[in-house]
Amino acid sequence: MPKAKRFILILILPFISIVDSLEAENNDPVDIFRIDKPVRIDGVLDEEQWNEIPPLKLFSHWPEKGEKNSTRSDIRIGYDDSYLYLGARCTANKDGIQGPTFKRDEWNMNMDQVGLILDSYNDNENTLVFAVTPTGSRIDVAMFSDGSGDFNSTWNTFWDAAVSQDEKGWNLEMRIPFSSLKFQEVNNEVIMGMIAYSYQANGSIMDTYPEISKKWGFWSWAKPSQARKVRFQHIKNSRPLYISPYVLGGMEQRNEADEVLKEYHVKNSGDYEAGLDVKYALSGNLTLDVTVNTDFAQVEADDEQVNLTRFSLFFPEKRVFFQERQSNFNFDFGESDALFYSRQIGLYDGQRVRILGGARLVGRAGKWDVGLMNLQTGKSEAIPSENFGVYRLRRQVFNSYSYIGGMITSRISDNGQYNIGYGLDGIIRLKGDNYLLGNIAQTLDDRTRSTLGALSDSRISLTWEKRTYEKFSYKFEYDYGGSNYDPEVGFQARHDFTGLGTTFAYGWLPGESSKIQMISLRLLGKSYLRNADNTFESVNIGPELDITGKKRDEYGGNMSFLRENIPDTFSLASDASVLPGDYDFVRGNLYYNTPQNKSLRCGFQITAGGFYDGTGVSVQAEPIWSVSRYLQFSGFYQFNKINFNSRDQEFIAHIGRFKVLVALNTKLEASSYIQYNSDSKANVLNFRLHYNP
Repeated sequence: MPKAKRFILILILPFISIVDSLEAENNDPVDIFRIDKPVRIDGVLDEEQWNEIPPLKLFSHWPEKGEKNSTRSDIRIGYDDSYLYLGARCTANKDGIQGPTFKRDEWNMNMDQVGLILDSYNDNENTLVFAVTPTGSRIDVAMFSDGSGDFNSTWNTFWDAAVSQDEKGWNLEMRIPFSSLKFQEVNNEVIMGMIAYSYQANGSIMDTYPEISKKWGFWSWAKPSQARKVRFQHIKNSRPLYISPYVLGGMEQRNEADEVLKEYHVKNSGDYEAGLDVKYALSGNLTLDVTVNTDFAQVEADDEQVNLTRFSLFFPEKRVFFQERQSNFNFDFGESDALFYSRQIGLYDGQRVRILGGARLVGRAGKWDVGLMNLQTGKSEAIPSENFGVYRLRRQVFNSYSYIGGMITSRISDNGQYNIGYGLDGIIRLKGDNYLLGNIAQTLDDRTRSTLGALSDSRISLTWEKRTYEKFSYKFEYDYGGSNYDPEVGFQARHDFTGLGTTFAYGWLPGESSKIQMISLRLLGKSYLRNADNTFESVNIGPELDITGKKRDEYGGNMSFLRENIPDTFSLASDASVLPGDYDFVRGNLYYNTPQNKSLRCGFQITAGGFYDGTGVSVQAEPIWSVSRYLQFSGFYQFNKINFNSRDQEFIAHIGRFKVLVALNTKLEASSYIQYNSDSKANVLNFRLHYNP
């Protein structure tokens, strides 16, 4: 048996008996109040139905966990055959109501808000967040990984909300169609997980229903595993059909050099396109998206970055077509590595590749989470026409917090080239906050002599961690990547390596008398060995400190002791490179974020120290100013300087971003995004006019 597989088996065996003995925690569902008349959504809670619904018992979460309702909010939830309703009355505090913007999906700690978090499949891992601010701006977010901070704010669905203000504070009415939620019905009953919260920016005060411990850190209040189980009776999944055609027009002007005449010629060209997106619920739990000549023009430009490493940069997915139940397609190996990375489809070297058409099916079938995708891209000068396939299944096992699943990916071009990836993954809750995560995958393609089951074609990862912020926690990681493993529909930073990682942490929640909310001290260590000769490729070890104040100010830093073995030269610029060799150096990082509940806030960060055989410093600032609910300015500036004095080389790079947002109301907004990157000599302007009907 190969050493890597024997190592994994030895680690797994001691946990089998622990997993088998686990039972789901007792959380008997409570019935949500059913109303017999619809509610008019106008922000005024004057219907008699609201008086019939009992208010939720709210518990203080910030600044201190306890029985009292710190925000003095009254939240009531009811439903009928078609809608889930939330009504809230929020008493204004002494510093007044804070609602800084009309913009949809602007989700920050500087705005009062009332939110409803729904684990609609009752899977203790994925939730949908619906929140409303005093200006009536709506926030809908898809969260996954049990409130670990992984969320997708690009996700949107159909729902309504309205607000009003009076001498006591502000009021809210929210209506969510059941057609916008996917859920499973058993014997005319639907069980979901539910969290309701009220947040006041002045004072950073939050109340939740139910009562939730803060021991999991900032996102404790959003963990579906801590949600209250609630029951709905006699509601049905609907099967809506949405059709979204588009017409796109544009003009491009290019200055092209004539090398013979040593002059430039101006060329103008027009761009006119049309396409269609269709969304249809095949059943209550499965949604089909069909696209023809997919439109990605509405997506804002990527943030410019400077790459100071020898690895590829990772950019997040923003395109709407890939957003719904995005977590169904997660097959991650830690950091950015994944078997599936949607930006491999329709993009090549940062340039758009036409997607001729395709389909995407997501949802749940019985106990299985399902994700199926197939897309065909057009031919370009750089690459041939290609077909991309992604096929994902996953289901709950052992207990209500554990999963196993599998994935297959394919990339097949019209010239006969192919790349196939397949793998199994699992998340197993062992006991309490202890989790075991495992992934194993392989790739096959036409360029290497791939063998089914060969370690050289495989990627393996295993993690044992205690997920808690309070007191002692730990994380042990094993990672292996074979020399021929190459997921062309995924993302892979390193190749042909073995990685070992260890993290020990201790967290404090100082208490009511302290101005500090949370403190975390960690010791991190990560090493990568090159499989070819078992030499160290990278080693990183050092302490890290993070402190969060009760005013939502944050500060901390880390110190890293690094060892790097560079086999080949990699360039930072045409006149600055890192040469092959062994390097030992130390780098430090400090950061400070001003209170995040203010209209004017800023984050600062500085990184300095050794950089291979030279020195480096990076300084950045990121201010945001919400002038009013109609106007917001935000910026970003980063300065990077690398010196290799012994070789008389220097690298300097600047990145600047400036964004202006104008929101006339909750439906109409315009933004202008200007970026500058001195490294790539790029000046990027993105203007967007957005109407939310």
